[in-house]
Amino acid sequence: MKKFILQIAKFSLVLLVLLVAGLLFTASYISNKSNFKIPDYADKIIIGHSHPECAFNDSLITNTINIAQSGESYFYSYYKVKQLLQQNKNIKYVFVEFTNNQIEKKMEEWIWSGLFLSYKYHTYAPFIDYQGNSLLMKNNPKSLLKLQIKTLLNNIKVILFKDYDYARKTGGYLYLGKSKTDSLIKLKDITIGKNEIHELLPIENLAYLDRIVNLCQIKGVKVILLRSPLHKKYPGIKNENEFKKLLTVKYRHIHFLDFKNFPLQDEEFADLEHLNFKGAKKFSAFFNDLLAHGLMDVPDQQKTIDRKISLAHFAVAK
Repeated sequence: MKKFILQIAKFSLVLLVLLVAGLLFTASYISNKSNFKIPDYADKIIIGHSHPECAFNDSLITNTINIAQSGESYFYSYYKVKQLLQQNKNIKYVFVEFTNNQIEKKMEEWIWSGLFLSYKYHTYAPFIDYQGNSLLMKNNPKSLLKLQIKTLLNNIKVILFKDYDYARKTGGYLYLGKSKTDSLIKLKDITIGKNEIHELLPIENLAYLDRIVNLCQIKGVKVILLRSPLHKKYPGIKNENEFKKLLTVKYRHIHFLDFKNFPLQDEEFADLEHLNFKGAKKFSAFFNDLLAHGLMDVPDQQKTIDRKISLAHFAVAK
């Protein structure tokens, strides 16, 4: 019996060594072959979660690529931006979505919960460094270890099919045709009093935003924080005081472009926090016009935005 257990242990050790070797080899190979290239004419990229993914139709915005993706924390955004900047010397501006839900404590679950690991990790694994893997291992070792075989199989699949176009599969504008705003407004009116304000901040998520900022500064790339349009009855605005405090204290040296109050009709929202294709078309044209008229060169960018938004509100009222 003892001999049998010893043989099982040796066999398991061999399998473990092969798994680790396979992961290291395939990750290195993919990292060297990966394609995060964007068109040479594009000097601006937009990153973040589903808010910018649905709001910015980059086909309507000159020299700009939307590479945001649903469910993306700053942890995964960092590793994506790192690759994008390495492979695209033409990038001059990185627009980072910074909105209310990104300062909620639950955003840390977007980094290491089993659900989000299974959704994101196998794609980004070849690019996550020791520090990142250590963070994941510290907070959810069980899920991370369970994903290693899936990650190895995914790496092998990427290599076999030469599927190295990571710029395509890690983000892009999402066309939404639905509009459930009316029903959600009714639900919101009933339940808003039940929402609690959470004062704890997602320390690790914001730490990776800091890493994005530092990386861009080292590369000589301008970082701009922005907030996409939100419906006036969006309940996630409950932490606005903490949100503004962070902007004025922690991120006071970074430009922030606030489009929260951009005027849109209910039918131009997919829900209370996402634009559908109608809203994205209107907002993207507005954003493109701002850029075309030199928004990035004026000293007080938010004053220019607010003035244009006021004019847009007036036009809608007429």
